[in-house]
Amino acid sequence: MELRRGGAHTADLYQRPTPHCGLESCYRYKSLPNGAIEMSLECVPHRRSFRNGDFGLFWAGYID
Repeated sequence: MELRRGGAHTADLYQRPTPHCGLESCYRYKSLPNGAIEMSLECVPHRRSFRNGDFGLFWAGYID
């Protein structure tokens, strides 16, 4: 993973394509004026790792 500063209030967490499934990803975190943090994700699959061209992602929403 590589941390990249995007500006005064933005940072990216970039991951090159993984060896197992070839997924490249970039999480972008942006500090908003109201104190909230906005997160977005961009994914690029570089190989067909799953049947029918599907790709599954999972986030653990229970982490506090």
